[in-house]
Amino acid sequence: IVRREISVAYQPVHDLTSGELVGFEALARWVHPLLGDIRPDRFVPVAVNAGLIDDLGDRMLDLACRDVATWNRERKLAGMAPLVVHVNISGPELQSPALLGRVRSALRRHAVLPNWIILEVTETMLLDDADASLERLRELKAAGIRVAIDDYGTGYSSLAYLRRHPVHMVKIDREFIADIASSKQSQTIVKAMIDLAQGLDHQVLAEGVETAAELDVLRSMGCGLVQGYLLGMPMPSEEALLLATSSRTRSRDPEPSASGGTPGLLPRP
Repeated sequence: IVRREISVAYQPVHDLTSGELVGFEALARWVHPLLGDIRPDRFVPVAVNAGLIDDLGDRMLDLACRDVATWNRERKLAGMAPLVVHVNISGPELQSPALLGRVRSALRRHAVLPNWIILEVTETMLLDDADASLERLRELKAAGIRVAIDDYGTGYSSLAYLRRHPVHMVKIDREFIADIASSKQSQTIVKAMIDLAQGLDHQVLAEGVETAAELDVLRSMGCGLVQGYLLGMPMPSEEALLLATSSRTRSRDPEPSASGGTPGLLPRP
């Protein structure tokens, strides 16, 4: 963290109805000078145990706010709608009374509007300290900062927490998307999840979309947002900027980007 070896990669998020790019998810990356790429599931727990998770979180917030400010400054000049950036936060961060202050500090530092950022939490995190988590979510909502439940459906209390917690979006986990094109059971489950979330006025984002068949099924179910390797691999900030400033129209014959997927566009139904 001190040596600035933690960087960020961005995976595109698309509106499934219009086909337009609407944002990116910020993903932590650590390229060690000797060990090479180290996966987040290895270094994030180390940061938690070492008491450095706030420092790691601040680094990710700072990079994400810096980049979304740049994207939206360029998009405003081009007459394009602003994008949002999704930032994952850890359980200890969610339970900390300092969370709102830390987020506001990053927003002010880069002149970012609160509705340009979406914080992602998991269902499991909401269970760890339910009262503290609920208080933090209410504080964030009051400040105009939106929250998404990541890995929706993999926790223990999906229905209860959707009703109780002030969240804006749910992200359906890849576990449910993987065989949606061939499994009637998966289709039934995912359709029920989409209908429930939308009935509670939550946006729905399906993550881990890897095939055109999966995309077609999700479109037929009325899913609002999609993310996955089919649409774009995680990319460095420089490539994300190019994508963010070139996503003005749809294409009938989209070409894959250098990182895989389609640059801001979705195949037409």
